[in-house]
Amino acid sequence: MQNRSANIYHLGITGQICYLEKVLNDRFDSSQRRIYISNGNFFDQVYIFTQDEELDIFIDGEGGEDLYLFTEQESGSESVDFIVNVPLDLQYNDAEMKAIIDMYKLASKTYKIDKK
Repeated sequence: MQNRSANIYHLGITGQICYLEKVLNDRFDSSQRRIYISNGNFFDQVYIFTQDEELDIFIDGEGGEDLYLFTEQESGSESVDFIVNVPLDLQYNDAEMKAIIDMYKLASKTYKIDKK
């Protein structure tokens, strides 16, 4: 009966954010349920022309704001799709948490675990 209950619980979990939060909180923070998932950081890429293109180079943000250049890992589709936010004081096994997330997330999604 315990195996049956465990299988039913396992089959009820999907890659949706609410279910990932549920399974992580059930396993690692069942009393306070402080683990949550937020969207990854996506930045627009800024293209800088090369000398061979013979175009004027303007590096200016919209409305005179500062313009920041980001690496490929920080911009566009190369950044993480979601961030698993874990409280600083929570004791957990990092490998076990990654295994649980990998079991339920969609194969194409990337993530990082951030302690806050």
